[in-house]
Amino acid sequence: MVDDDPEICRLLVKRLTREEFYCESCSSGKEALELLDRGKFDAVISDLPMAGISGVDLLQATRKNHPNSAFLMARSRTTFAWELRR
Repeated sequence: MVDDDPEICRLLVKRLTREEFYCESCSSGKEALELLDRGKFDAVISDLPMAGISGVDLLQATRKNHPNSAFLMARSRTTFAWELRR
């Protein structure tokens, strides 16, 4: 999970962990790329607008360097957080 909003990361990791998924979270695209280079991940869930490496930049780098990782991008923080709480 990659999002510069720690509350979004916390909510999503909590929800996915409850469903028995292994999750790690990052607060930036740069941190996510470093984490991806250190391990194998089945999927990346990323915010779209982030400072530095945006969600689109992260998607492109993930596709190039980790082509077997699925990628999901979210863009509406308020709507996304509300859906996680349901």
